[in-house]
Amino acid sequence: MIGFIQCVQRRKRSSRQVFGAVDLGSSKIIVLVAEHQGDSLRIIGAGEEKSVGIRQGVIVDSLASAEALGRAVAKAEAAADVWLERIFLSLSGRHVGGCRHEGLVRVGGVDGRVSEEDLANATALSRARTLPKGRCLIHHMPGEWNLDGKRLRDAAGLSGELLRRGSWIVDADAARVSDILHQTSSLGLQVQQVVLAGLASAAAVTIPDERIAGVLVVDLGAGTTDYALYRNGFAVRAGVVGVGGDHVTKDLSVALRLSTAEAESVKRLFGRAQCLARRDDKVWLSDERGVGGRRAGRLGIEQVVTARVREILSIVRHQLGPDYAPEELRAGVVITGGMSALPGILPAAVSVFGAGVRAGLPSEWLGQHLAEPGYSTVSGALLEGCRLQFQNPFAPPAPLHIRLLQSMDYILRPGDPRAAFPVLRRTTTDAR
Repeated sequence: MIGFIQCVQRRKRSSRQVFGAVDLGSSKIIVLVAEHQGDSLRIIGAGEEKSVGIRQGVIVDSLASAEALGRAVAKAEAAADVWLERIFLSLSGRHVGGCRHEGLVRVGGVDGRVSEEDLANATALSRARTLPKGRCLIHHMPGEWNLDGKRLRDAAGLSGELLRRGSWIVDADAARVSDILHQTSSLGLQVQQVVLAGLASAAAVTIPDERIAGVLVVDLGAGTTDYALYRNGFAVRAGVVGVGGDHVTKDLSVALRLSTAEAESVKRLFGRAQCLARRDDKVWLSDERGVGGRRAGRLGIEQVVTARVREILSIVRHQLGPDYAPEELRAGVVITGGMSALPGILPAAVSVFGAGVRAGLPSEWLGQHLAEPGYSTVSGALLEGCRLQFQNPFAPPAPLHIRLLQSMDYILRPGDPRAAFPVLRRTTTDAR
């Protein structure tokens, strides 16, 4: 508790206009501080702590998590030399849910053309859903227009009879969200906007043109997997799967009779989402107590990892249901998050989604040390928070992968012969 109080006391006051972004992950807590002026956004500080007291996006030990968050905030404030007061908070967890709600109106203009009133009425009806008791609204995401059965990006002024607009409504367990908001407020942090983690990651690793073309973003975290599906520039579906990299570690722990720490080390050293090892390939499993070790088959390790990774990706595809159509994703599938660094993850995703797949990195405007897939959620929370809060989005420079696309084909597609090899990504994090 003393450390927590000291973290709060270490804050520095400043007259500069700044905002922060907070990601309460299962493996680490990350805080970014940015200065926002007009159309410019500049990262001026960052803080990171090992996550304790948080499991799958839910606070399970309020004191431990508060102390860890306080230390991360203190580090970010010290680096930025500011007093952080306003933040955008990314939200994940298996308690997060979503559903589609549709607004339907008959085109009312005498000339049979869609008017602004028709558009407003359809949108209002798409929002008019009563949440169950104990749930709170996180996002209302208006989707595409549908005029007489034809999907459209914009229906204004077109002729037709029936105008529909479907919206994806994201809600969450009110008590779980209240726990998080209480913890941030106890540190003097005002949450300006809650941002679903999948939408945040998508904002960080894709550009508007990709979202218009159609793209699926999958963020593979430690405790959860977040996703967002875009079509015609609209987020048509987003959600959370309560399984992540920690479950891969647990599988290895059980299969190899290892402690969690030892299994995590094995995953990082020998894990692969492809079975490429030979039956006689062996690896040495060190004992964390330093008293010895033993040999284990590498193929068995790869089989355990591959099975769990494919299961996670398959759950995402199942949850997308009929909204997922590979032929409509001209920008393909983007895999990001901490577990996206696992070798073989791209061909595993190709086999599940049947679409072109690439690795996703947040833009280098964050700074070289933060332009890593593990920072996609927190950096995207900053971008998406600004867009939702101010309706004046900051557009970062085009990510490096977009510029590389002009000179290098690095997107793995179905049937690509490179899928047989473990090293596939040619990005800033894996250019081997």
